Amino acid sequence: MKLFQPDIFSVPFPAFVTVTDDVFSKIGELLEQQYDIKTNAIRKIEQVKGNEINSNNFKVETDSMFLFVKRNVLHDNIYELTRMLDLTNWLQERMKAFFKIIPCNNGSLVSQQGRALWSVSEFIPGRYFSGESIDELKAVGHSIGGMHDVLRDIPSHLCPKKKIKLFPIDSEKIIDETFSRREEWVDVFGEDLAPIIEDNTDLMLSTCALINSNKETIFRRQTQTCHIDLHPHNIFVNDGVIHFIDLDSLVLTKPCVAIGFSIYKLMKQYSIRQKLVDNPSKIAEDARGFLFSLQEKFAFSDEEIRVLYLSAIAEIFRRILIILRLSLYENNKCWNFVLPIHLSGIKETEIIFSAIK
Repeated sequence: MKLFQPDIFSVPFPAFVTVTDDVFSKIGELLEQQYDIKTNAIRKIEQVKGNEINSNNFKVETDSMFLFVKRNVLHDNIYELTRMLDLTNWLQERMKAFFKIIPCNNGSLVSQQGRALWSVSEFIPGRYFSGESIDELKAVGHSIGGMHDVLRDIPSHLCPKKKIKLFPIDSEKIIDETFSRREEWVDVFGEDLAPIIEDNTDLMLSTCALINSNKETIFRRQTQTCHIDLHPHNIFVNDGVIHFIDLDSLVLTKPCVAIGFSIYKLMKQYSIRQKLVDNPSKIAEDARGFLFSLQEKFAFSDEEIRVLYLSAIAEIFRRILIILRLSLYENNKCWNFVLPIHLSGIKETEIIFSAIK
């Protein structure tokens, strides 16, 4: 398995496609009726190209501004969605690394069109985090630390209810069933994925054992609201200005898990961009610098630093278990393409954290 190879998160710019006339009319009607934005002021509406969730996001260009319009398919409860949007604006008031949610005419942050729940935010076009320089890497680390420092003081009424189950209770069952059904791998996981699982059997089993033997070490860490999915495509950069997106990923978890995972994801992209695949010592050195910049805003104890590696591995493996569970029990292969990324991530994390552990 080759490490630090470009993947889906190495694409530097979001891809957009022009919407159909029907979609343009629908969104134009929403903006005119509920936000007083005239349809004739809209120059262009583009849909974010990507998976099913991303395809419900739209970039709107008007005569005077850019907007981000989102059909909130992950929420069917208007009160829970409103809480999340209130939290977004609470964060935006304290640090400018978030796009402000715009209220509709009645003052609500949520607008309804039929049964669909929509939200509209300010937007500044830019690129994804690409790891183009050590300065960018450290600036992002500083902002990640700042965000999690602010989240220490989140008001209780804005605190998300979703809590990540770091060690799913059926994790051993999933692993046991995966390997007991070896003869069915082609049918269950597909022709492309079956040999990858075969080649990484020892890695998966040893990682499972490593996590199980260190559960208590990770569980002892504090819990707070964190952004659990800070990969390169959830960080926008525009002329050095950093914005975080996907605030649906604000959950209750261990900071060492959320930050450990983000160090892995962002250091991987940085290492790819800087062509460091054959320079593991440089990867480790810059990862340490990234952590130091993050700690300027969000301090870790020495003990917490030592557990960052284990926490990152635990989060990667949690995501592997989700993919296996979907294929085994629901015949859902929609995320199978990500499994090789996570498997290589286990090995890449060893290099990234070698100067931090």
